[in-house]
Amino acid sequence: MFFGQTRFKGGEAWAIALTDVTLRERIILFPTLALALVLGIMPSLVFDKMNATVLNLVTLVSQYL
Repeated sequence: MFFGQTRFKGGEAWAIALTDVTLRERIILFPTLALALVLGIMPSLVFDKMNATVLNLVTLVSQYL
């Protein structure tokens, strides 16, 4: 992918039209990246809050199994 000559199906016009990440995309990308990093390091932030709900759901469903 990074070696050799770059070839595009659309030709040179398509290669010129390609741009880097815009400001709008960065505004979405960086908070999403930070959230993924924080939840990857400390998933207990979410799982502790979900624990009681999931246990209630399991109890409810287990009555019918």
